[in-house]
Amino acid sequence: VGERLGSLLRLPRLRLTADSSACTSCGSCSRNCPMQLPVQEMVAAESMRTTECFMCETCVDVCPSKAIGVGFGKPGKTFREK
Repeated sequence: VGERLGSLLRLPRLRLTADSSACTSCGSCSRNCPMQLPVQEMVAAESMRTTECFMCETCVDVCPSKAIGVGFGKPGKTFREK
């Protein structure tokens, strides 16, 4: 409910960011995600929004190339698995 309300009001909030050009495809992010999300694919798409992520920031901590970050921003596109 909070995510949808924030999106409707276009409120900036804490979110994950991705830089696909910095990614080395090592897979550390996906291997260490406690929710077993396809983080590497999300970084490649530069879309880190998914309802399953609870912002533990493990992927940020384990990324050796700093391709994943955290910051405040407005809602963007949502990652959807194919």
